[in-house]
Amino acid sequence: MHPYMRYGAQKSASSKPVPPYLKGYLRCLDRYLNKMRSVAVYYREYSSIENLQLLGENYIKQMKRDLTPLQFQTSILCQRIGIAKDGSYSSMCEGINTTLLILNALTNFFNLR
Repeated sequence: MHPYMRYGAQKSASSKPVPPYLKGYLRCLDRYLNKMRSVAVYYREYSSIENLQLLGENYIKQMKRDLTPLQFQTSILCQRIGIAKDGSYSSMCEGINTTLLILNALTNFFNLR
């Protein structure tokens, strides 16, 4: 297959030839895309449960036995740590109250000087 056929410039009996400026532009785009593809990274977080066939059921059982519940949840089940429900900050909303705490800390810092 010709490299430009994949861009939809397929030749048929009634189609006109591709102009030279367009061929150069497509070549330039192709080089640019290849450069971007060379550094592209796909990132996704998987839990160990999704890799059960690779790790084995015994490994998961051993980790559940050896790790604390919080360590097991974060490292094996790939769960993010949130605000503890029984902690002193359990009534706080993460986004709003964190911003207020930072603003209060900055206000207190600048009032001390």
